Amino acid sequence: MQHKKEPVSYVLITSARNEQAHIERTIQSVISQTVLPKLWIIVSDGSTDHTDEIIKRYEDKYDFIHLFRKEADSSRNFASKVYAIRVGVEQLDGVEYDFIGNLDADITFGPEYYKRLFEIFEEKLKLGIAGGICFERHNGQWIRQHTNVERSVGGYVQTFRRQCYNDIGGYLPLQKGGEDAVAEVMARKYGWEVETFPRLEVFHHRETGSEGRGFRFARTNLGMQRYSLGYMLWFEVARCLSRIRKPYILAEILTLWGYISAFLRRDKIEVPDYVRAHIRQEQISRLKNAFRMNRLKHRKVGEFFGLYRYHRKHDFEHAKEALRSYQKFQTRAIEPLTNRLSILDVGCGKMYSFSRLMSRNGHIVTALDTQYVSPYIWKYFAMFYYDGIRIAMKSFLRDVLFSTELKGMLKSASPCNTKSSKITFVRASAEDMPFPDNHFDIVFSRNAFEHIPSVEKAISECARVVKPNGIIYISVHPYTSISGSHHPRWFHPDSDPPKDIPPWFHLRDNCKKFAWPLDYALNKYSSADYRNIFAGYVDILQEYSDKIEGERFLTEKIRQELKQFSEEELLTTTKTFLARKHT
Repeated sequence: MQHKKEPVSYVLITSARNEQAHIERTIQSVISQTVLPKLWIIVSDGSTDHTDEIIKRYEDKYDFIHLFRKEADSSRNFASKVYAIRVGVEQLDGVEYDFIGNLDADITFGPEYYKRLFEIFEEKLKLGIAGGICFERHNGQWIRQHTNVERSVGGYVQTFRRQCYNDIGGYLPLQKGGEDAVAEVMARKYGWEVETFPRLEVFHHRETGSEGRGFRFARTNLGMQRYSLGYMLWFEVARCLSRIRKPYILAEILTLWGYISAFLRRDKIEVPDYVRAHIRQEQISRLKNAFRMNRLKHRKVGEFFGLYRYHRKHDFEHAKEALRSYQKFQTRAIEPLTNRLSILDVGCGKMYSFSRLMSRNGHIVTALDTQYVSPYIWKYFAMFYYDGIRIAMKSFLRDVLFSTELKGMLKSASPCNTKSSKITFVRASAEDMPFPDNHFDIVFSRNAFEHIPSVEKAISECARVVKPNGIIYISVHPYTSISGSHHPRWFHPDSDPPKDIPPWFHLRDNCKKFAWPLDYALNKYSSADYRNIFAGYVDILQEYSDKIEGERFLTEKIRQELKQFSEEELLTTTKTFLARKHT
């Protein structure tokens, strides 16, 4: 007999002060949820504008919304928000619920945000605090906030498992703020996990800490706040330096200046000694992990040179594979159209191999990538400016050690049939393309979509920028394939398989220790996942299983162990979709 699953029960608390410009959008986001909260307590913290009137309109329509008025403190500071949240929590006495969420009054998100969040909570029983990735507006564009997704959740959208909230005693009132960071540290102290999930997107409509104040004040105050929490000097210096890149250069400099000024003044440390000790213990651990000399010496460097040997061994094979893939693309997508086409290469990569081939065949090519790409030597300085020193150094080493011969092979194997066109490089996200509607004859992408957090946004953008009769041609590397983990030693399973790493280790619970130490930011989608998402935005004309690999490794034991996946999902390493926008 199957037991009916109990519906999730959650409550929200919002502290709102003079939020007439934003709160209605936040309310619209909550009332549109497919899973509604049991109660939403909105505490108006001494608002003097029309905030209360806006809330009351919705309170009359929705019985789960309740407005409470709290008069403003005469000495208002960041602790006022925590006192307002406590007023809201007091209203929950006697109410049964599983989760409690803190939601700022200037946040918006999609209608399935909480439904998907609680599905994650259900899968991860030790997850204590969770939330979505935050986007903030900079110069008219939504920019993803820098967040350590494995350790932190933005305070404006933190959702707690009730037991976790009870264990830490809720938020600690701090005059300079930072109650959300302290909550995370204490949650980990009690054995709970804290994590942000990039698939869940939230939009913050005001600069953090900038209520009625300027950007410089907000960032300087953030640095002073971190000092007041007991952050170590060297940890804060390392943290700021690691994040210095456009558009955050000024922000990180101001934050570091705020910390140093508080350090020189010897401002008061606001958190109790036991909290400060645990914060510093975590930071020492993180600094050791960041430098991790032993691991770097024995594994990371070893893996790097292993990667170098691998590329040297397989460069010719990679060039041949790129040419074969391009010839298939040419036959399927280019030849049915006119000779000279406007083509967008989404996720062109540092080597932009396919953009080169398209250009050498006379097409007008626009190469788009989230990182800075250029054929010129000064690109490394631009990478440092835009993407940080780590990306710049990684690209330099790749070009020097890996790419020279491969580029030469591509050039000699694909003679120029006509006058090459100049490639236009654009640094932007596939989820928010800076192009007008109906602009390109073909939108092309190969082995990029598996690195895109929001595939829905990316394919909708592809459909928007392609012309009505144009072609969308996307090849993906499904996560469920034998090489879907992107471990380089499994990239050639039929010709050069590793002897010490089990096949499909990334899908098997008892083999996760073999994971490749470099992060490829995979969304872990299968072919079926891509098909279902794409079908919502484009008409799929044809599917091709362009590469089938690993059949000899798919033993009966592994079939049973991975029976939730079809044989096609396990063996298809390249899946290509030929599509047009909906008519």
